[in-house]
Amino acid sequence: MKSVGSKGGNFTDFPKPEIIPAGVHAARCCWVIGLGDQHNAMYEKWQPKVHITYELPGIPITFEDKEGVSKTMPRVISPREYTISMHEKSTLRRDMQAWLGRQFTDKDVAEFDADPSVLLKSLIGKTCFLQVVHNPNKTDPSKIYANIGAIMQLPEGSPIGDLANPPIYFDMDDCDDPDEAMEISKIPKWIREKIVASQDYINYKAAFSVAGAQSNTSVPSVPLKMDQSPF
Repeated sequence: MKSVGSKGGNFTDFPKPEIIPAGVHAARCCWVIGLGDQHNAMYEKWQPKVHITYELPGIPITFEDKEGVSKTMPRVISPREYTISMHEKSTLRRDMQAWLGRQFTDKDVAEFDADPSVLLKSLIGKTCFLQVVHNPNKTDPSKIYANIGAIMQLPEGSPIGDLANPPIYFDMDDCDDPDEAMEISKIPKWIREKIVASQDYINYKAAFSVAGAQSNTSVPSVPLKMDQSPF
């Protein structure tokens, strides 16, 4: 089990806040959570996904935790889930190039394909600008959501506070026990539900049950699979 940071507050304690204002906000990446292979109903296939969350230091929220202690923390925004792919048309590649301020070379792509975790782990704590846009719900226009419209590089030396939320990096490929790792890392329940629906987690549980019945020994987690399309 490996994760970046294992202590901190419980994110389920936040009250329902007002919508994050539209506009450009300085941000810092706080969570990079591998979701495993998620089922794509449109293409009837499983694709490896990663969830990325950012905190917005300029937009604080004050709340009480379960012990009744008042806390003020930056708001977080996390509508970004990517297929883990560096295909030239992939959303992940587009956003990473905009964030890092350079075009990826063939060497960059080959290194990513060999081990995506090197790049993904490096995002924890990294700063950027996020363009937040408001989008109505397609079936109920009265419901408005704050989404990330674009990611941009934050100029070097721009003032922004240190990472406030406990950082989380999670990848089942790093875990002997995904359930324990999710608990220690304090991954929110709604993200855990996605992880346990993944093909990787289903395979892990099936293999663990078989191995436990036969020899009472643990088994390695399923290796991360790459998928180049669709994106």
